[in-house]
Amino acid sequence: AYCEQILVHGFFHADPHPGNLFVLPGPVVVFLDFGLSKELPESFRLNYAKLITALIAQDNERMVSAFRAIGFKTKSDDPESLVALGQSFFDYGGMDNKPYVDADVMPEVNERLSRILQANPVTEIPGDILLIFRVLGLMSGLQKRLDSRVDMVGTITPYAEEQAQKMLEKVGLTAESVPPPGQVVFLRSTANLSTGGTATDVALIMNGQPRLRRETTVGDVTVRASSVDIRTVGAGGGSIAH
Repeated sequence: AYCEQILVHGFFHADPHPGNLFVLPGPVVVFLDFGLSKELPESFRLNYAKLITALIAQDNERMVSAFRAIGFKTKSDDPESLVALGQSFFDYGGMDNKPYVDADVMPEVNERLSRILQANPVTEIPGDILLIFRVLGLMSGLQKRLDSRVDMVGTITPYAEEQAQKMLEKVGLTAESVPPPGQVVFLRSTANLSTGGTATDVALIMNGQPRLRRETTVGDVTVRASSVDIRTVGAGGGSIAH
């Protein structure tokens, strides 16, 4: 149910304590009292799916990239803190990969995570993820009480992969066409923002051609707007090449 709410629809019930949940024959889960709910921006939802797939694949490079894409920041650029934070989600389940926090391993995981975060603390956490953390905590307690045997990875993976694929398609890529690090990719339609100490350049490419002007027709009215905006302050300058 939460895979559908968070990853697919971007709107979720954020207070799943036992008093707000009914189970009907089927079984069917019924959520009560949506007084505490959260709507997620599409960009956050898709990058969160990217984070989940990276966590499941234990791909540290993609994991760090996804953490930063959704708004996590650390004191320094050292990725170790974000890697440790990501790995802790599975470490808390223990050797048996329980779908809830294993009390036997929690002190060890907490100590290791605390030590790494003290060396390079997380300085910003996106507000959109705080209620997701709340849901994870409440669901962990509920699953422990019920001695849940749910395969979390098997349940989440198809939802996360589908939404991560949608994010790639939005920028004109597929999972098969994602290049290795360092390889140049040409996108037929893209917007590019380049900022420096004294200049900001914005360039638009549509269908492989650089555009200086964009036209939008609303009814009988055609609106023309500049697609390239170069602003220079002081001694610097901007440049566009094609």
